[in-house]
Amino acid sequence: MTDPASIGPASTDPTAAEPATTDTATTDTARADSSSADPSSADPSSADPSSADPVTIVYWRPGCGFCTRLLRDLDELGLPHERVNIYGGDGGEEGAAFVRSVAEGNETVPTVRVGDVALVNPTRDDVVLEVVEVAPEQVPDDWQPKPPGPVTRTLRRLLRA
Repeated sequence: MTDPASIGPASTDPTAAEPATTDTATTDTARADSSSADPSSADPSSADPSSADPVTIVYWRPGCGFCTRLLRDLDELGLPHERVNIYGGDGGEEGAAFVRSVAEGNETVPTVRVGDVALVNPTRDDVVLEVVEVAPEQVPDDWQPKPPGPVTRTLRRLLRA
């Protein structure tokens, strides 16, 4: 296991290398302490009271490309979520313990909690499908699951036979 102190500062944002977006409906718990501003107040689309209390928690760590991709996808979709850096910040130790408890003792990220369901290394659509079950009001109206690719279609066809 990698020593968390060797990874970098706890406030490292996995999407920092990405272009800045105007969507601030998400909360990075590592940044929440350093900012007293309400992150949902800057985005008019987050005025819905249901988005103020997200049911989705994304456990991530700095330097994880899979985390960066999932967080970017959730931001682009506008799905409200909380972020917990398992290597530092508020909730980091508890977050790491939770991830180990659902990932066979490993710190596999991204791990996502939606209500009582844990998803290890999910796709954006995996997360949204769980949110639909728990809090459908938090799913953007224009969300459509991606159609299955050729490999998935072939596997489904073979499994039905």
